[in-house]
Amino acid sequence: LGGVSSSTTWYFAGGDTPTTISDIDVITFSTEAATNPAAVLAVARYDVAGVNSSIVGYFGGGNSGTYCSDIDGLIFNTEAATNPGATLAVARYYHVGVSSTTTGYWGGGHTGSLSSEIDGLTFSTETATNPSATLSAARQQLGGVNSSTSGYFGGGNTGSDSNLIDKLLFATETSTDLNATLAVGRQSL
Repeated sequence: LGGVSSSTTWYFAGGDTPTTISDIDVITFSTEAATNPAAVLAVARYDVAGVNSSIVGYFGGGNSGTYCSDIDGLIFNTEAATNPGATLAVARYYHVGVSSTTTGYWGGGHTGSLSSEIDGLTFSTETATNPSATLSAARQQLGGVNSSTSGYFGGGNTGSDSNLIDKLLFATETSTDLNATLAVGRQSL
């Protein structure tokens, strides 16, 4: 299940019920009402990761029975699906997304083995970007947060529970392994 948000609404996509689904569900913040738009993921899958601009949310990667590199979009004001031609550089799941105002980045995951990959999508052109930056340690099931200037990838599974935090500086697309760590190493964030 992946999530993205506009200024007024949260969108959840994909998942496993135990059959893999392509549904997109909506929660409107002001009313806390749930709806189900007609838009769906082009490929039903679970463990997708979301990134978003102010006008479109994107769901990347996942597992449909095989590892996916697909990126699907949802235009917030119309709740219509869009399918950019861009794909992830590496097909994977158990990854996480962070967003700047111009680009969404997916980090880590599982490709058949643990991944340190960071790749992205430039929002204005819906084209793929693959910066040279990588995570300091390959891992899956990590968490992601972002400020206006940087994205942070924390925790995950490196073969054991991780407390690592990696920083991606948006302006230069460079990564740093922070001295700061999570208080407790953990996965499935």
